[in-house]
Amino acid sequence: MMFAQSPNPESGTRHPKFGFTLIELLVVIGIIVVLAGIIFPVFSKAREKGRSVKCQSNLKQIGGALEMYIADWDQRLPDSQPIYWLMPGCTKNKAAVWAPDPDPDPDPSKSLSERKTALELSWMGALQPYTKSWEIFTCPSRQKLAYTDGKSGYAYNGTFWSGVQNACGAIVGSQDSTSGLDGYRKITSIDDVTDTIMVTDSPTNGKPELDGGTDTTGKLCPSDYADGEKPHARHNGGFNALFADGKVKWVRSFKDYQFTIEKDATGDITCP
Repeated sequence: MMFAQSPNPESGTRHPKFGFTLIELLVVIGIIVVLAGIIFPVFSKAREKGRSVKCQSNLKQIGGALEMYIADWDQRLPDSQPIYWLMPGCTKNKAAVWAPDPDPDPDPSKSLSERKTALELSWMGALQPYTKSWEIFTCPSRQKLAYTDGKSGYAYNGTFWSGVQNACGAIVGSQDSTSGLDGYRKITSIDDVTDTIMVTDSPTNGKPELDGGTDTTGKLCPSDYADGEKPHARHNGGFNALFADGKVKWVRSFKDYQFTIEKDATGDITCP
C-alpha cells in the first residue's frame, strides 16, 4: 500500500502564495469609491423624494383646511396675520408679528414662547379648527421648522393682503379677523387660480409668510423678495406649492406672476 508523502520542508520545494498586491488593492478600493459616489446620491434622492411626497400630502391637507375655511366664511381667504392690528385705537399688535431669533431690525428678536404665540395668531392659527394639529405644518425635509420650535415648514402667500393694506380698516383687520368677516379678499378675486400660489415650503428661517408686495393691486415680483423671504428649494432643487385651485405640485422656481393675485392697471401680471 502506498501513502501520500508529506511535503518535505527541507526539499526546497516552493509553494504558491495567495494574496493581493498593493496595486490590486488600490484598484479595488478605487472601484468601490466610484460605485459609492454613484449609488449614494441615488439613494439620497430617493429618500428625499419620499419626504417630498409626504410634504405634498401635508399641503393637500392644508389646502383642504383652507377650502373649509373659505366655505365657512363667505368665500373669504384668511389673512396671513389676522390680528396684526388691535381695536379700538388702531395699535400694532406686536405679539402677532413673527420674527426669528436673532432677527435684525425693524422687528426685535423673539423668544420661543413669543414666536409660538405669533404662529397661533397667524393664518396657521386660523386653520387650527380645521387641521386639528400643528404637526401638519412641519415639512418632513426640515423637521426643526416646527411649531414646537416656534417656526413653520410652510409659508402663506403674503400677497393676499399686501398692496391692499388699510390699517385698522376693513381689510387688514381687527381682533375678529380670524372669523373671516372683516372684508378680506375672496377666492373669487384671484385672476388665475390655476397658477397663483397660496402656500409653499417656507424660507430657511421658518417664517410662516412670504411677503414683500409693493404694487397697489397686490402684484408681487421675485425681485421684491430678499433671500430669506423666498421659498426654500429643499426638495431636490425645488419646492412644493399649493395653488389656489387646490392642486399641489413640485416647482423648480416660481415665475413672476405666481404670487400675484390681480393684474395691474394696464392688465399686466408680469414684472419689469
